[in-house]
Amino acid sequence: MPSFSFIRSCLIAITLTLCAVAMSGDQTGVARAQPTDSPCPSSRPSQIKNDLYHFQYDSVRTPGQPDTTIVSRCLRNVAPVEMKFRWEKVPLDGWLTRAGTFGAVAEHSISVFNTTPLDFADSPLWYGTAWRRTTAPYLTRKTSAVTTALPPATAVLDTKAVLSMPINPLDLDKGFVTFEVRFRSSLLTASRSIFTYGSSIRVLDGSTDSGVIAKLKLAGFSKAPSGFLGEAFGPVASFDRTSKTVDATAFTAAWQGSSALFTKSNVATAEIVFFNQQERQVGRTGVDLFIPAK
Repeated sequence: MPSFSFIRSCLIAITLTLCAVAMSGDQTGVARAQPTDSPCPSSRPSQIKNDLYHFQYDSVRTPGQPDTTIVSRCLRNVAPVEMKFRWEKVPLDGWLTRAGTFGAVAEHSISVFNTTPLDFADSPLWYGTAWRRTTAPYLTRKTSAVTTALPPATAVLDTKAVLSMPINPLDLDKGFVTFEVRFRSSLLTASRSIFTYGSSIRVLDGSTDSGVIAKLKLAGFSKAPSGFLGEAFGPVASFDRTSKTVDATAFTAAWQGSSALFTKSNVATAEIVFFNQQERQVGRTGVDLFIPAK
């Protein structure tokens, strides 16, 4: 079984790699958040239009790295009014700022293997101050694909989300901040004895003095499961208020176990949840990760 020092050195290396990927040359990362450059929404998105709100939602697939497909889900505001939303099963919660502003688009994308069967699933989509509801289908893995076969030996899952949230939900004049979340889950060794995770979170637009923090929640676990290493249930990112450019904090964790113990793996969904200074939840995004299955 690998030593703790070996695991620690691997995690540090992975952390540095993830941060370099997430932060190098990232003016293009900012551009991808704009409506004109993202493949999502497509040219024919679904629309909701009523007396108060007008927005679009969509889910598309595009080619990724070799052997992978990128599945994107997104919303775009068309109205000159801010709008709270909760796309329940994606999951993606946040706000859309007024049409034409930077935060008028929210996007969630995951990488899947080309061999993974995909299908549309229905999800409640709540929106507006008084929570109106519609049903918004989104493209995702079929249920059987999440709980069955072993992934390739060099498997990697990437999640990216761009979402906005108010500094103070009770006073929208305080302004909004737009975050980009990148999360990577991988099987470190061919023996599948170590599962690693890394994340970077940065401000794309808005104040770097927002006071918003993020926490990682492992769905289905009330406490850190056996063999899990890392600060999974504490703050993942507490933004540097002295920075005027990019705020980012890397997060790593791993499962440690023998290859005999972890012979299979499943794909699960964890959540990165955002809280403001008043400890009020202001945003949420799902992230995909491998977990060991006995």
